[in-house]
Amino acid sequence: MDFVKTVMAAALFAAMPAWAGEMTGPQANAVRSANEYLAGQSFSKKGLIRQLSSSYGEGYELADATVAVNSLRVDWYRQAVLSAKDYLAGQSFSRTGLIRQLSSSNGSDFEQADATAAVDSLNVDWNEQAARSAQDYLKSQGFSCKGMIRQLSSSAGEGFTQSQAEYGAKQAGAC
Repeated sequence: MDFVKTVMAAALFAAMPAWAGEMTGPQANAVRSANEYLAGQSFSKKGLIRQLSSSYGEGYELADATVAVNSLRVDWYRQAVLSAKDYLAGQSFSRTGLIRQLSSSNGSDFEQADATAAVDSLNVDWNEQAARSAQDYLKSQGFSCKGMIRQLSSSAGEGFTQSQAEYGAKQAGAC
């Protein structure tokens, strides 16, 4: 029990400079790095902490990166909207696929609620997204009409609705 109390006290002590409005040098530097990242691209809270603390990123200690990001006033929903727009500018997605990409730990790692609200706030023609996706598939391989619809509508594939998949397959010339 004493060990747990010691660990809890150490954790509280480590975080106190941020609570008191004072940051250590590394924490202040992490804040600057975080602001630089946010000025150039969108991040989820978890994604920004990971970027700051990764040995492939900035290499800050996880605790310093966490304190830094927690000290920022960031609209994470707005970051999710920006990220969704970036994804859509580069490739096609179904509504389900885009939410999955935004909320996945292998993707942008936004909170599910922020990812869903962000995607639903956009004016996206999901039929056109399905058509773009079908065209991309047909550039690299052949598909029958049924095969394309199955690929586009499968939850293991693109995740378009059946009607969106049918539209996409027809527009791309698979049917």
